[in-house]
Amino acid sequence: RPYPVVSLLVGLALVFSLWVDNHAVRVLADTPAAQGVAVPIAIDRWFEQVAPRPPDRPVDLVVVATAGGGIRAAYWTATVLGALQDRAPLFRRQLLGISAVSGGSVGATTFVTLLSQPELPPQYLRCAPEGASLPVQAPWTPGPFECAGQAVLSQDFLAPTAAALLFSDLLQQFIPVAFLPDRARALEQAFEQAWPAAGFDAQLWSGGSFGSLWERDTQLPALLLNGTHVETGKRIINSPLLIDAQTFPDAFDFTRLLVAPIRPSTAALNSARFTLVSPAGTLGANGRIVDGGYFENFGAQTAADLLRAALRHLQPQGKRVRAIVVLISNEPALALQELPATFSAARSAPLGPIVRS
Repeated sequence: RPYPVVSLLVGLALVFSLWVDNHAVRVLADTPAAQGVAVPIAIDRWFEQVAPRPPDRPVDLVVVATAGGGIRAAYWTATVLGALQDRAPLFRRQLLGISAVSGGSVGATTFVTLLSQPELPPQYLRCAPEGASLPVQAPWTPGPFECAGQAVLSQDFLAPTAAALLFSDLLQQFIPVAFLPDRARALEQAFEQAWPAAGFDAQLWSGGSFGSLWERDTQLPALLLNGTHVETGKRIINSPLLIDAQTFPDAFDFTRLLVAPIRPSTAALNSARFTLVSPAGTLGANGRIVDGGYFENFGAQTAADLLRAALRHLQPQGKRVRAIVVLISNEPALALQELPATFSAARSAPLGPIVRS
């Protein structure tokens, strides 16, 4: 009689799945957690560091929302933000925060990490690197931030993830004790290894915590990385800002659900935990986190919350600002008719392709 090997293995996997979970969010051991900054304090700090301006002119207050869409979204987000920074060096000071989802979170975290560096490697001071994806008739010359972001995000992230899915993650389903690393860890480590491959410090995304980026440079724009809470469907926002209920209604602060520091690679991935590619991350007894696109794929809600908070705080003090919202979409099929009419006239302008993003 044939022995039902396959049926037995499937049965074991189903039974073990009731308690075996190797998808806990990866944390940094023996590292103190960074303290979040209250939103009003962060807004005041931002206003004070904006470059000097004539007293009769408002300050440009920029908030970015960038959509999900896998590695394409990451690459395009880093490209757009890097190009803006290269062409307008004051952009980083005018930028209050970036609300990002999924792949957009990977690109946004890459961009802010580049801003945190005292200087970029020499090869990016004059580039374009081999393999850079440029439009045929690009009206601008790629600069260091654009090229550096593209170099980091041009690495191979698929092979390590697929290998972990087919081997360690699959094997874990038939073992009653969780101890094997999952594909989420493999993808995070691929993110970390992309930095030395692009000529940066090997410890940039693996040696320090997500919050330590702002400890080294308090003038960095804030990141608001959006995930989704599996059990409630609410937003989970990971940010150097304190996520309070008044500013961000009906949202969870990631740092309160998981009171432990995490790496930048983990912070970026937690917003991009999409089905099959990366499993839902377990937050101890506080549920699980998945891709922010399950709640809203553009990060627009969180960006709007931040912008409203800034206007409510600054205007009563007589501090004049001009609000600018940049929405980055990586959807190639987005028709021009779906964009505001004012963008149509920008096609022929030097920044046309970037503005229309």
